[in-house]
Amino acid sequence: GPYIVNSSKHIRLLLHSSQLSDRGDSVNASNYARAMKQFYNIDSVICYPATSPDNSPFIISELLSAGFFLVPYSSASELHSIGKSLGITHAYFLIDGTYNPLWVKNARLINHSVFNFYEPHGDKYGYVSEWLFKRALRTKVMRNSISNIAKLRGATGSPYGIDKALSVSWVPHCVYPMHGDGRYFRRKHGISESAKLVGRIGGYSQFNEIAAWKAVQAILRTNSETVFCFVNTMKFVDHPRAIFLDVISRSEVWDFYCAGDLFL
Repeated sequence: GPYIVNSSKHIRLLLHSSQLSDRGDSVNASNYARAMKQFYNIDSVICYPATSPDNSPFIISELLSAGFFLVPYSSASELHSIGKSLGITHAYFLIDGTYNPLWVKNARLINHSVFNFYEPHGDKYGYVSEWLFKRALRTKVMRNSISNIAKLRGATGSPYGIDKALSVSWVPHCVYPMHGDGRYFRRKHGISESAKLVGRIGGYSQFNEIAAWKAVQAILRTNSETVFCFVNTMKFVDHPRAIFLDVISRSEVWDFYCAGDLFL
């Protein structure tokens, strides 16, 4: 089945995150590192670009405090020296499904696609759900031209090109749920127990539909029992019942989930 992993004490895994923030690839990398150690006794390193503008000092500090092994890098070529020095055998990249030019010498390349693109490459290429797997193989959407892929490949010296003969699979995200304290979250942020709490958490600039903004504003005007709480979201309205919070810890995220009635 899709969950089976061949465990070996000789495996050492590099989990790549395009930034260390509260976005999905960062959370996914830490969850996989935890699961691989817990279930298969496989050690992992979380590798990320040091220059990413989306890196969060808060999240980096939280991951370090939790005992994760973090290694920043400054260039694609530096990934090879990191891989050699740490004895990396497998390199895992969470990607959008389009061609990933990054690779690690002497390590098997695993690409995990989160969107509906079909550009199979690497030693393993799969999707994050069975539904996406079936859809992507039905539509086979390519975003990159062959010439652009050649340029990307040449920039990093990648030995991997598009390989439509590659067997494609799917492996769902690894999620570690926690027990949240919704009442604590509401007390902390002055939200009454009787209020209907509508929440949103995600990429800072991705909640940007004008129609959605207008809908939130309309509800704030007409329904005094509804409170909105936006985490890591660009502020678009100024209202006492519209709460905007910066990045919060993983335990606070689960408090938030427990506190909410509806999430956007």
